[in-house]
Amino acid sequence: QHLRDAHAAYQKQGLRIVAINYFEDLAGFADGGARLDRFITRHAPWYSVVKGNDALAKKFADVTRIPTVFIFDRQGKQALHFVHRWKARKSNLTMDELHAVLRPLLGLE
Repeated sequence: QHLRDAHAAYQKQGLRIVAINYFEDLAGFADGGARLDRFITRHAPWYSVVKGNDALAKKFADVTRIPTVFIFDRQGKQALHFVHRWKARKSNLTMDELHAVLRPLLGLE
């Protein structure tokens, strides 16, 4: 919900949210993208979704946990990397944490 709220608050300032779906090909789920296509058709996500692969995953620090969130500035420099660690109490970023990173990047502070 926090990402949806951030999108609503900052889309006019240029915030773009992109989901990279890498996990469809793991553990026997490989189906040529059919599950991902069904998800997009059924849920019509408000964010962009791209299908990931091993090469892309390596560029994003070998993502192995959900959720993992990266925030980049307009030049592509990483500003935040959050991973829900195994058995960690903290499973998501708070809205305050998102605001603290996004507002300066979008020129709002």
